[in-house]
Amino acid sequence: MDRPKVYRVNSALTAVRFGIRIHPKDKNIAKSIFGWHFCGESKMWSFPYRREVIDRVIADFEIEEHDAMSLEARYSQIINSIKHVDKVVAEVLSKEQTVRVSCSLPPYKHQAQSIKIGLQAPYFCDFSEPGTGKTYVQCIIMDELFGRGQIYSALVVCPKTIIQSVWMEELSSLIPGRHAVALTGTKQKKMKLLNESGAEIFVINYESASVMGKALLSKHFDYLVADETVKIKNYAAKMSKIMHELAVYAKRRAMLTGIPTPNSMLDIFSQFKFLDLGQRFGDNYWHFRDTYYYQRRPYLWLPVQGAEEKIRDKMFGCAVRHLLDECEDMPEQIHQNIGVDLSKEQKVMQKQIAAGYILTGGEKAEITNALTAMQKLRQVTGGYILIDNSLHTFKTNPKMEATVDLVNGIPLTSKVIVWCQYRAEIHALLEKFGDAAVSLYGGNTDKDREANIKAFKEDPSIRVCVANPKSTKYGLTLTEANYCIWYSIDFSYEAMAQANARIRRLSQTQKTVYYYLVAKDSIDEYVMGAIKRKRNLNAFAMRAEGQKEIGDLIERIAQ
Repeated sequence: MDRPKVYRVNSALTAVRFGIRIHPKDKNIAKSIFGWHFCGESKMWSFPYRREVIDRVIADFEIEEHDAMSLEARYSQIINSIKHVDKVVAEVLSKEQTVRVSCSLPPYKHQAQSIKIGLQAPYFCDFSEPGTGKTYVQCIIMDELFGRGQIYSALVVCPKTIIQSVWMEELSSLIPGRHAVALTGTKQKKMKLLNESGAEIFVINYESASVMGKALLSKHFDYLVADETVKIKNYAAKMSKIMHELAVYAKRRAMLTGIPTPNSMLDIFSQFKFLDLGQRFGDNYWHFRDTYYYQRRPYLWLPVQGAEEKIRDKMFGCAVRHLLDECEDMPEQIHQNIGVDLSKEQKVMQKQIAAGYILTGGEKAEITNALTAMQKLRQVTGGYILIDNSLHTFKTNPKMEATVDLVNGIPLTSKVIVWCQYRAEIHALLEKFGDAAVSLYGGNTDKDREANIKAFKEDPSIRVCVANPKSTKYGLTLTEANYCIWYSIDFSYEAMAQANARIRRLSQTQKTVYYYLVAKDSIDEYVMGAIKRKRNLNAFAMRAEGQKEIGDLIERIAQ
């Protein structure tokens, strides 16, 4: 029996699919082959580049010899690309590496390995824990690739909360010779920056990238970095689709995340479709799911035996994962300021307070005490302020967003303490993290306090402790945590040092990381400066010298 004829072959329909055109009467044969898709516009049937699929197409259809050879050559090219990346990663990680960098800050040993991989492989993923310096690695890689003439443009897509405080600060300090621009503000402003700034590196958040998709696609960026790629784990979301399209044009790609699979291994499909254009796991979610999972009951899919190991092996073929405690040449304590931008509403309130009053119901409540003004200004940065015994909640809360992003990026096996000064902040954070959080503050009964401490220490599902420093200052040890986030900063150096020591005891076996949320152009910046000088602002504000210095600060904020 004669085989049906293939009239046309496109061996590179997409990065990981080929297409054939056949007679409509032969469609049932095409539908019997794994991964088929029919495009009504082009009248072509497309299939994934898999060994068994190519063999079926060649066996079931009459295909020209040169077309069959073209399919085989393209399939070999994809397989060799995977093998090349896997080989680079394996060889680099097998021994200690050294790299020369142009910046004044040399890399740690684990960073040198990641930099070497990024310079040799067209793509790779960095699954290292927070605090290990993933951003530093990418800055150095970009600078070197620009210097070699291997890339001429780069786009970094990341959560909104770390555009300025992490990426722009790192870029400006590490590679100041590269022109980097943050695409923030109105859409009109972002478009103008994109088209007229002449920058080499652009940094944008995922939501804005989704809105500006067409404009970004027209730029054909050579290097593409996706930071915290769990943001695109939903393959069907608009921002995920835009990232997949951007990836097609990029010569090189990197994805960064500490937790690639927060829910299940299914979460990695969309992230890897961005990274390698579907080479490892294909470009169709349903085919991926059906390959590695089976349906136990409606809406419940479980991995087939050995599937998770197979997925993990493919993932880590092109990945590095440096654990904080394994980075022996890094300091035992890592401190990092995370800058946040106040909302417009917060900025207005801040100026009102600094001017000496808060508008409430058309009346003016004078604030004459410097310490009281500082406390009110600090409340503003946290997103909640008490006005005439009534709590005002700001519609947008950048510190809350930053805290959630930080906690989501911390390994699921690690615990974190979030330090707050006010009950409103504590209540809001408890509501945000739900059953994964407990509290330690003045609102706890003695019984609740003991139960919360026990739960935080012993229950692996409790990852977050939201606490007030004053409620933990007597001999409490919380070394189950190795991350701290200062949501609102204490006015006393001694109080902060004592709170930080809760997780830095002799029983602590891990490196510890401390994040300080600092609202830009606010009282936070002054307080952090005072803390570095080991000053107690509560006492300083009561002295004539302190009142003058703080008064001058408040006057500047009012302008």
